[in-house]
Amino acid sequence: MLFLPFFNSRNEDRPKKEIIKALSFSKEQVDDYGLLIDKHRKTFDSLENKIQEQQKELYKGLRDGASGKVALDSLSLFLGKIEKAKFDHFKELRMLCTPTQKIAFDLLAPKLPVLFSKRKKLKK
Repeated sequence: MLFLPFFNSRNEDRPKKEIIKALSFSKEQVDDYGLLIDKHRKTFDSLENKIQEQQKELYKGLRDGASGKVALDSLSLFLGKIEKAKFDHFKELRMLCTPTQKIAFDLLAPKLPVLFSKRKKLKK
């Protein structure tokens, strides 16, 4: 099964809290960010379900001797859509920021993949 590290752990609020703190969000911004998260999770959950369906098709091919090319192509397409959904989510998050917060966001942006990963943090 494919490992998709995003909001699927008991610590799912940890990245949210770190972002809120790093950007010094106001109460209104925190509320707006919560709405963005809800929207993103719906998109993400739908895509994750499609990925799991394609994984099942791919691994059925092991039994049938199929090459799996079609399932792999579909899987790649959905993985790309997941990354685009994440990227769009963070663009929307940046739009919530004041000009000063955008500077902090831009410094935080390269760290977002690690912040939202359940895997061990990579060393530089």
